[in-house]
Amino acid sequence: MSGPQTPEPALGIQGDAPTGARDEDAADGIQHSHRMLSFSDALLSIIATVMILPVTHTEISPEQFDKSIQKLLATRIAVYLMTFLIVTVAWAAHTRLFQVVGKIDDTLALLNLACMMTITFLPFTFSLMVTFPEVPLGIFLFCMCVITIGAVQALIVVY
Repeated sequence: MSGPQTPEPALGIQGDAPTGARDEDAADGIQHSHRMLSFSDALLSIIATVMILPVTHTEISPEQFDKSIQKLLATRIAVYLMTFLIVTVAWAAHTRLFQVVGKIDDTLALLNLACMMTITFLPFTFSLMVTFPEVPLGIFLFCMCVITIGAVQALIVVY
């Protein structure tokens, strides 16, 4: 077992700040990160759910099911799995990061929102890669999203 643990401060009615700390933190524009983490978790779970739609909405008649359709489905599933993996890795890194960050200010909130916005762009790049696998634009945008997500998370750590 781990060593002695200190009790966490009592949370206020809304559960986002210890009782008594709400007034002094509000004046500084600082708030606890619980709400930001909850918002980000919800957003990422929606993204992970929406990403499967291009795969599930592939219309195939039994007469068309040949090698080219099989290849198209295999490509869509492979790109989905890769994108899902990246979103879940970003979610895990985000969760670990906000376990360390106890309070956030406006700058940190904006950095987090930039990260979330970039992650929400991933399904679009996924759709481009699936629809036009021979066109490099989707792959380029996808790679730029992944680089941006890493850079913003690094900025949050440094901040």
